[in-house]
This record gives sequence, structure tokens and C-alpha cells, in this order.
Amino acid sequence: MLNIANEISAEHGLIYLNIDNEKCLERIEQRQREEPQRNNFDTEDTFNYVTAFFEEPRATEGLTILEIKN
Repeated sequence: MLNIANEISAEHGLIYLNIDNEKCLERIEQRQREEPQRNNFDTEDTFNYVTAFFEEPRATEGLTILEIKN
């Protein structure tokens, strides 16, 4: 995607939500209460599985990064 944006001189950005796992799990619990139809997917197990693959974005990747903390 970055290559395409660069080829056409398009602005791009990555919004990085730098939020601790505990806060994320609290939000998942809240969504489960407010939107019960999501309970089959929005689970702690799913969160832990996806989080295992996560790597923080680095400036060396050439992305315009907007970091939002807790």
C-alpha cells in the first residue's frame, strides 16, 4: 500500500493505538455488553491470538505514524 501511495504522491498515515492490553480487554468486555452479537468474535482468546502477531510500527518503514496513547 505504501508503494502505491508513494507512486501517486498521495498522503498516507497509520493511526497506531498504543494502548495497554488491560485497557483493550476492558473495552472488549464493554463491547460484549453493548453489542452481544459480537460475542463470538470479540473475545479475550481472539485478542490474545491477534496480539501475538503484532509488531509496533517503526519510522524506518516510511509511514506517517500518528500514535495515540491510552
